[in-house]
Amino acid sequence: MTGMHNLGTPSERIVMLDLGNVLVQFDHQIAIDALADLCGVARERIHRVVFQSGLQTAYEMGHVDDAGFVAAVQQRLGSRAASEDILRAYCDIFQPVEGMLEVVSEIESLGIPVGILSNTCSGHWDWIVSQSWPLLQRRYRPQILSFEIGSMKPHPEIYAATEAATGLRGPQIFFTDDRGENIAAAQLRGWHARPFESPQQLRAEIADWLRSVHVLPN
Repeated sequence: MTGMHNLGTPSERIVMLDLGNVLVQFDHQIAIDALADLCGVARERIHRVVFQSGLQTAYEMGHVDDAGFVAAVQQRLGSRAASEDILRAYCDIFQPVEGMLEVVSEIESLGIPVGILSNTCSGHWDWIVSQSWPLLQRRYRPQILSFEIGSMKPHPEIYAATEAATGLRGPQIFFTDDRGENIAAAQLRGWHARPFESPQQLRAEIADWLRSVHVLPN
């Protein structure tokens, strides 16, 4: 995309990015290990209590807030660990994806806005945006977050919320995600959705999309 000139109307397009494993990489095992050490319980128990019980899904749906999540962990594990320590152990699992800052900068240089469409919880989101990473200090608009919307990909409500927030539909929206079911749901709405593999692959996919809608020359 670098060095190319706009031919169309980029303001009528938007690129929506997933957060996890697109903008930031993460590893839930880090949280499991940290919580197990903090609370003095087996790692398998952390996995059951947080990830298999539906607690994480409720957190990402906004059905419980930070305080509710922490209270559930403390009660179910019989732990007296401090609330801030539990949240830190659960949230300190992210790093920015190398190469994505350059891709986002190139998209923005063409006058095309970049937004975020993510299944995430308030704790993870607040922790990520509190970091000093240049990639996450950019002005992503809109930010469609499951815990605020009350719906998670691949359910249609969160995609409809994106369309309402942007005023765009179908192939006007480019979307990438690391999960196939989320891509399939976007494609059913006519979005130009492609699975994320790497920043290099994403750059090529976006360039193809922009050529198809006559924003970049063929």
